[in-house]
Amino acid sequence: MRDVHLTLAHPISTSRRRLAGALAAALLVVGCDAAPDAGDPDVDGGTAPGDGGGTPGDGGVDPVAPPLPPLSDYADYIDPSAPYQLPLDTDGWAIVTPGAQHKIIYVSSSTGDDDNDGLTEATAVASLDAARGLVDGGSSDWILLRRGDVFGGIRLRGEATGESAEHPMLIGAYGEGARPRLDGSLLLWDTHEHLVLRDLHLRRVGKYCLDVLGRVRNLYLENVVTEGCESRIQGSDDAQLHGVTLHRVMLLDAHHEHDGGWSAHADRISAVYMANVDGILIEESFADHAGWVEGYHGDQSAGPQPPSQFSHDFYLQGNNANIVFRDNIAARGASFGAQVRPGGAVVGNVFVGNNAAFFTAGDRPSLVERNVVTIAGNKRADLIGAIGWGL
Repeated sequence: MRDVHLTLAHPISTSRRRLAGALAAALLVVGCDAAPDAGDPDVDGGTAPGDGGGTPGDGGVDPVAPPLPPLSDYADYIDPSAPYQLPLDTDGWAIVTPGAQHKIIYVSSSTGDDDNDGLTEATAVASLDAARGLVDGGSSDWILLRRGDVFGGIRLRGEATGESAEHPMLIGAYGEGARPRLDGSLLLWDTHEHLVLRDLHLRRVGKYCLDVLGRVRNLYLENVVTEGCESRIQGSDDAQLHGVTLHRVMLLDAHHEHDGGWSAHADRISAVYMANVDGILIEESFADHAGWVEGYHGDQSAGPQPPSQFSHDFYLQGNNANIVFRDNIAARGASFGAQVRPGGAVVGNVFVGNNAAFFTAGDRPSLVERNVVTIAGNKRADLIGAIGWGL
């Protein structure tokens, strides 16, 4: 029995309050004691990572039950060594351990100065650009952003590479209050290995709040909130990504904004899109309301973004491999809650209010068990595709 606390409301989508009752019932079916909270959310909660173990705080799901089973339990369906895993503390949060080459760089847009050395909270630098210049590539350095501060987007270059898989680089938070917020894209377009992103709030400016197109191995997201935007994590035929984990993340309200004249395919957007990744672990995460906005016109002529068959909560392309998708909630996607195109292990998830819940495919066996599908979506528009589909 897993004990889960859900914080489901959000200021930009008050209809999320109506999910509480449906999710409580669905979670009981998969063996959870759910205590939905339809009040004001704490999408910006959490505390600093501390000594590397840390308890990041309320990422929307707060389990206190025994840990999830080891990936070796799915060895008939995936290569258990392919996803990137870190050891977890007793509350299920990742333990990030510094290596031999380690320092902490503090960043505060409200109190820092780029002429400072960044080595203490009192001598924080002001910008991510300055912090980037202080990092030693190939180290287990931590860049910690002051809670409550707001930053612009940043392209992290080759310096954003950790010491090893056991001693990764960390970009996280310090202090008290709301998660530090990035109003702009966080870009990983170069060669990066062993990187943890934790306790961040990424908010839309363009389509992508997280854009991973480089040669990346071992990327771990924990307690990250994305708001209004897509996370694109995409390799290529000659630069496949290896080991991407989403652990206790919240992906909210991905959508486009313009004045109408919509194109179903050109304007597609999902909460997360992954392609050409070997080793995907998505667990205990929550995606809601991707690819559409209330008040849309079904003919796509005007108004806010209409749903289409090309926009989903979780969109995992067919050229991925070795996927474990477990204990997640996918709610109110424009089309599918989750497309797990290459197959893998799809276990213990809840799909609620999607036009289509999920599917798996691929050329090897998949494990699909203990999933709940409830409340068929009935969003209608041109090129909408499925309406009221389950598995």
